[in-house]
Amino acid sequence: MNFFRRIFRSVKSEPDEQIIGYTLPELKKLFSRPLQIVEFMKYPPTSSLKNIGIEAVYSSFLIATDDIIHFEGLIESNFRLTTKRSFNGLPVHQYTNTTTNSEAILSISTREFHSTTIRIVTNSTDLLLRLNSKRLPLPPPWVAFPDYEPSWWGGNMEGAQGYYDDNYFYPFFTNLDDCEKQAYYQKFSASKEWIDRLELMYTDD
Repeated sequence: MNFFRRIFRSVKSEPDEQIIGYTLPELKKLFSRPLQIVEFMKYPPTSSLKNIGIEAVYSSFLIATDDIIHFEGLIESNFRLTTKRSFNGLPVHQYTNTTTNSEAILSISTREFHSTTIRIVTNSTDLLLRLNSKRLPLPPPWVAFPDYEPSWWGGNMEGAQGYYDDNYFYPFFTNLDDCEKQAYYQKFSASKEWIDRLELMYTDD
Protein backbone atom coordinates (compact mmCIF):
# COMPACT_ATOMS: atom_id res chain seq x y z
CA MET A 1 0.00 0.00 0.00
CA ASN A 2 1.28 3.45 -0.86
CA PHE A 3 2.86 5.24 2.13
CA PHE A 4 0.68 8.31 1.76
CA ARG A 5 -2.52 6.23 1.71
CA ARG A 6 -1.35 4.57 4.94
CA ILE A 7 -0.92 7.99 6.54
CA PHE A 8 -4.41 9.14 5.56
CA ARG A 9 -6.09 5.88 6.55
CA SER A 10 -4.45 5.81 9.98
CA VAL A 11 -5.17 9.48 10.55
CA LYS A 12 -8.90 8.85 10.20
CA SER A 13 -8.87 6.07 12.76
CA GLU A 14 -6.23 7.31 15.21
CA PRO A 15 -6.68 10.93 16.34
CA ASP A 16 -3.28 10.91 18.07
CA GLU A 17 -1.48 10.00 14.86
CA GLN A 18 1.81 11.80 14.32
CA ILE A 19 3.68 12.69 11.15
CA ILE A 20 7.43 12.70 11.83
CA GLY A 21 6.81 13.54 15.47
CA TYR A 22 4.12 16.21 15.12
CA THR A 23 0.47 15.66 15.97
CA LEU A 24 -2.24 16.72 13.55
CA PRO A 25 -3.37 19.66 15.75
CA GLU A 26 0.25 20.90 15.90
CA LEU A 27 0.61 20.66 12.13
CA LYS A 28 -2.74 22.32 11.49
CA LYS A 29 -1.72 25.24 13.71
CA LEU A 30 1.74 25.53 12.17
CA PHE A 31 0.55 25.20 8.57
CA SER A 32 -2.60 27.31 8.58
CA ARG A 33 -1.84 29.76 5.77
CA PRO A 34 -3.41 28.56 2.49
CA LEU A 35 -0.90 26.54 0.54
CA GLN A 36 -0.10 27.94 -2.89
CA ILE A 37 -1.31 25.38 -5.40
CA VAL A 38 1.41 24.61 -7.90
CA GLU A 39 2.12 21.72 -10.19
CA PHE A 40 4.80 20.05 -8.11
CA MET A 41 7.58 18.18 -9.82
CA LYS A 42 7.51 14.40 -9.90
CA TYR A 43 10.71 14.09 -7.86
CA PRO A 44 11.04 14.28 -5.00
CA PRO A 45 7.53 12.80 -4.78
CA THR A 46 5.13 14.91 -2.75
CA SER A 47 1.66 14.40 -1.37
CA SER A 48 -0.62 17.22 -0.28
CA LEU A 49 -1.88 17.08 3.32
CA LYS A 50 -4.76 19.48 2.61
CA ASN A 51 -7.34 16.69 2.76
CA ILE A 52 -6.51 16.18 6.45
CA GLY A 53 -6.59 19.91 7.14
CA ILE A 54 -2.86 20.66 6.90
CA GLU A 55 -1.75 23.34 4.42
CA ALA A 56 1.50 21.60 3.53
CA VAL A 57 2.95 18.68 1.61
CA TYR A 58 4.78 15.56 2.76
CA SER A 59 7.81 14.16 0.96
CA SER A 60 10.00 11.14 1.62
CA PHE A 61 13.06 10.33 -0.50
CA LEU A 62 16.51 8.77 -0.36
CA ILE A 63 19.92 10.28 -1.00
CA ALA A 64 23.44 8.91 -0.80
CA THR A 65 24.90 9.33 2.67
CA ASP A 66 27.85 11.33 1.32
CA ASP A 67 25.35 13.84 -0.16
CA ILE A 68 23.85 14.75 3.21
CA ILE A 69 26.21 17.74 3.48
CA HIS A 70 24.72 19.16 0.26
CA PHE A 71 21.17 18.66 1.52
CA GLU A 72 21.92 20.26 4.89
CA GLY A 73 23.57 23.19 3.12
CA LEU A 74 20.43 23.71 1.08
CA ILE A 75 18.29 23.78 4.22
CA GLU A 76 20.60 25.93 6.32
CA SER A 77 21.07 28.53 3.58
CA ASN A 78 17.32 29.10 3.34
CA PHE A 79 15.94 28.39 6.83
CA ARG A 80 16.67 29.06 10.48
CA LEU A 81 16.46 26.22 13.00
CA THR A 82 13.71 26.94 15.55
CA THR A 83 12.82 23.68 17.33
CA LYS A 84 14.31 20.23 17.98
CA ARG A 85 12.57 17.10 19.20
CA SER A 86 12.84 13.31 18.87
CA PHE A 87 10.55 10.80 17.16
CA ASN A 88 11.13 7.04 16.97
CA GLY A 89 14.67 7.57 18.20
CA LEU A 90 15.49 10.07 15.46
CA PRO A 91 16.01 13.82 15.71
CA VAL A 92 13.32 16.01 14.14
CA HIS A 93 14.17 19.61 13.31
CA GLN A 94 11.77 22.45 12.55
CA TYR A 95 13.04 25.28 10.37
CA THR A 96 11.55 28.69 9.54
CA ASN A 97 12.10 31.09 6.68
CA THR A 98 10.78 34.44 7.91
CA THR A 99 11.20 36.08 4.51
CA THR A 100 8.80 33.69 2.77
CA ASN A 101 6.76 32.81 5.90
CA SER A 102 7.41 29.14 5.26
CA GLU A 103 8.24 26.20 7.48
CA ALA A 104 10.02 22.88 7.04
CA ILE A 105 9.93 19.96 9.47
CA LEU A 106 12.42 17.26 8.64
CA SER A 107 13.73 13.96 9.90
CA ILE A 108 16.92 12.32 8.64
CA SER A 109 17.60 8.60 9.05
CA THR A 110 20.52 6.40 7.98
CA ARG A 111 18.83 3.15 9.02
CA GLU A 112 17.41 2.00 5.70
CA PHE A 113 18.76 0.82 2.33
CA HIS A 114 22.40 1.82 2.95
CA SER A 115 21.14 5.33 2.28
CA THR A 116 19.95 8.48 4.00
CA THR A 117 16.17 8.83 4.20
CA ILE A 118 14.83 12.38 4.19
CA ARG A 119 11.26 12.99 5.42
CA ILE A 120 9.83 16.50 5.16
CA VAL A 121 6.61 18.34 5.89
CA THR A 122 6.74 21.81 4.34
CA ASN A 123 4.77 24.63 2.79
CA SER A 124 7.83 25.98 0.97
CA THR A 125 7.39 25.79 -2.78
CA ASP A 126 10.85 27.30 -3.15
CA LEU A 127 12.43 24.45 -1.17
CA LEU A 128 10.72 21.82 -3.32
CA LEU A 129 11.83 23.54 -6.51
CA ARG A 130 15.40 23.73 -5.22
CA LEU A 131 15.35 20.03 -4.36
CA ASN A 132 14.05 19.22 -7.81
CA SER A 133 16.79 21.33 -9.39
CA LYS A 134 19.49 19.82 -7.16
CA ARG A 135 18.27 16.29 -7.99
CA LEU A 136 20.40 14.55 -5.37
CA PRO A 137 20.61 10.93 -6.60
CA LEU A 138 19.38 8.08 -4.46
CA PRO A 139 21.55 4.96 -4.12
CA PRO A 140 20.57 2.37 -6.77
CA PRO A 141 19.45 -1.22 -6.09
CA TRP A 142 22.97 -2.66 -6.08
CA VAL A 143 23.91 -0.27 -3.27
CA ALA A 144 20.63 -0.58 -1.35
CA PHE A 145 20.75 -4.40 -1.60
CA PRO A 146 24.40 -5.42 -2.11
CA ASP A 147 23.69 -9.16 -2.38
CA TYR A 148 20.70 -8.89 -4.71
CA GLU A 149 21.18 -10.30 -8.22
CA PRO A 150 20.22 -8.12 -11.21
CA SER A 151 18.13 -10.95 -12.65
CA TRP A 152 15.94 -10.94 -9.53
CA TRP A 153 15.04 -7.26 -9.92
CA GLY A 154 11.57 -6.37 -11.18
CA GLY A 155 8.20 -8.00 -11.46
CA ASN A 156 6.01 -8.14 -8.40
CA MET A 157 8.68 -7.65 -5.78
CA GLU A 158 7.59 -7.72 -2.16
CA GLY A 159 9.16 -6.80 1.15
CA ALA A 160 11.99 -4.30 1.33
CA GLN A 161 12.79 -4.47 -2.39
CA GLY A 162 9.18 -3.78 -3.38
CA TYR A 163 8.86 -0.90 -0.92
CA TYR A 164 12.15 0.65 -2.08
CA ASP A 165 11.18 0.39 -5.75
CA ASP A 166 7.59 1.65 -5.38
CA ASN A 167 8.36 4.57 -3.08
CA TYR A 168 11.87 5.62 -4.00
CA PHE A 169 13.65 4.12 -6.99
CA TYR A 170 10.85 3.99 -9.56
CA PRO A 171 9.80 7.68 -9.24
CA PHE A 172 13.44 8.77 -9.33
CA PHE A 173 14.80 6.60 -12.13
CA THR A 174 11.86 6.99 -14.51
CA ASN A 175 12.26 10.77 -14.42
CA LEU A 176 15.87 10.69 -15.64
CA ASP A 177 16.59 11.41 -19.28
CA ASP A 178 19.14 9.34 -21.21
CA CYS A 179 22.08 11.61 -20.38
CA GLU A 180 21.14 11.67 -16.70
CA LYS A 181 20.90 7.87 -16.67
CA GLN A 182 24.39 7.53 -18.10
CA ALA A 183 25.77 9.90 -15.47
CA TYR A 184 23.87 7.96 -12.79
CA TYR A 185 25.34 4.64 -13.94
CA GLN A 186 28.81 6.14 -13.90
CA LYS A 187 28.44 7.75 -10.47
CA PHE A 188 27.44 4.46 -8.88
CA SER A 189 29.70 2.17 -10.96
CA ALA A 190 26.84 0.17 -12.46
CA SER A 191 27.71 -3.22 -13.91
CA LYS A 192 26.58 -4.15 -17.41
CA GLU A 193 24.19 -6.69 -15.87
CA TRP A 194 22.48 -4.03 -13.77
CA ILE A 195 22.31 -1.54 -16.64
CA ASP A 196 20.75 -4.14 -18.93
CA ARG A 197 18.24 -5.12 -16.25
CA LEU A 198 17.14 -1.56 -15.51
CA GLU A 199 16.86 -0.69 -19.19
CA LEU A 200 14.72 -3.76 -19.70
CA MET A 201 12.47 -3.11 -16.67
CA TYR A 202 11.89 0.61 -17.15
CA THR A 203 12.12 1.17 -20.91
CA ASP A 204 8.37 1.57 -21.39
CA ASP A 205 7.82 3.88 -18.37
